Amino acid sequence: MYMGENVCPVCGCGSLVEPAFNERGVGSDDICPCCGFQFGLDDFPYEDREGPVAEWRGRRVAGRPVALGWRYAMTLDFENFSVEIDAEATRKAYVGLRRTDEKCSCAGCQNFPLAIGKALSEEGRRLFESMGVDPAKATEAYVNCARDEGTIFYGAWYHLFGRIERRVETVPDVTAPEWGKDVERDVGDNASILFSDKRIDLKENLFRGDANVVQMNLFADVPWVMDGPNPYLDE
Repeated sequence: MYMGENVCPVCGCGSLVEPAFNERGVGSDDICPCCGFQFGLDDFPYEDREGPVAEWRGRRVAGRPVALGWRYAMTLDFENFSVEIDAEATRKAYVGLRRTDEKCSCAGCQNFPLAIGKALSEEGRRLFESMGVDPAKATEAYVNCARDEGTIFYGAWYHLFGRIERRVETVPDVTAPEWGKDVERDVGDNASILFSDKRIDLKENLFRGDANVVQMNLFADVPWVMDGPNPYLDE
């Protein structure tokens, strides 16, 4: 488990954005991304917070639903599974993340956050917003190839707080070929996303630990918007 400075008193996850309670014992209203407890709400109207904390912890250990905990703001339904996303916790995490061009100086990573919005449809941009994901802050982005028309075919992945609920138990991974095209959702004319709970790279501390985290992979034709010629056209 990743242990940051602010540790959840319910589950021990160290990924809180701020301390659960201040020096006067007032809850922060922060939501733990690991167990979903919201400090100042889920312990109200109890005078003694140890009561709800103990009950919450017991439910979590027993594998039972944690009552008011996971506030999945949205569910994306596919034929054989659904993706339940805690958009509020995801949005809070992305506030502290760096843009792709702040993590890598290569031409592809510099272009990606400036141009990815142009590759998404209006519906696609609304979907990213509703999930709490900033499209300019991919965990990783990479260039597959340059297209003849001057666009770049990118791959990228993002992480979100949530979980995948399967309706077909015989297929262990939603990226397996047995799922067919049903794993994909279009977010632009030549842009699509798919989800997996096989996480490639949890570089960002806010997504480490024992939190429920899913990975969203993006494949998109993205325009070149940087000053100067597209260097990938010569490759």
